[in-house]
Amino acid sequence: MENNDLNKQRLDYLKATHLEVRNEIAMRIQQRDAYANQFIVSTGVVLGVGFIDFPYSSFLFFLLPVLAIFYSIQIMYSYTIHDRCHRFLETEIEPKMAELLELSKGNEDRLFWERYCESKSREMKTKTPGIRQGFFQASMFVVPLIASLLFVLLSAYRKVMAFWQLMVIAVGVFVFFETVSAFILLRFRRGKKK
Repeated sequence: MENNDLNKQRLDYLKATHLEVRNEIAMRIQQRDAYANQFIVSTGVVLGVGFIDFPYSSFLFFLLPVLAIFYSIQIMYSYTIHDRCHRFLETEIEPKMAELLELSKGNEDRLFWERYCESKSREMKTKTPGIRQGFFQASMFVVPLIASLLFVLLSAYRKVMAFWQLMVIAVGVFVFFETVSAFILLRFRRGKKK
């Protein structure tokens, strides 16, 4: 009888932990949606202000790579926590719950969401990365190019400086942001291997 009570307490604890971690995953998904919306709005604001009729407003386009890098870091970090939660549920919580419930191996994959997702990914031989993560990782490298081009085109049109000066600034800023983006991406990828 005591063993049954202990198992029930363990199962209740695991259920509560499972629910808490699933809620964390749901919160991370909502968070990434919010970050994507914030990125779109802030990019629109910078583009709008960059085109106002002021000779040096084109320098504001260099805020675009800063925004892309900032939101990319937020999105990648959110995916990192999401992946940790997924692995924790799949490798720690769900196997212990299955053991206490005395489920067979085949039933685990059908009754637990994280194990089901993992078995279906293996079955289909696909690993679907988060679409937001891929978009933001690419944007870290594409946005500096777009910002540099907008800067050069608008500044040359307004005759703010000599064209060669504009090119030096644009290329320098582009190389700087590309280097920062590569460094950040490598740090996140290195962190995932651990």
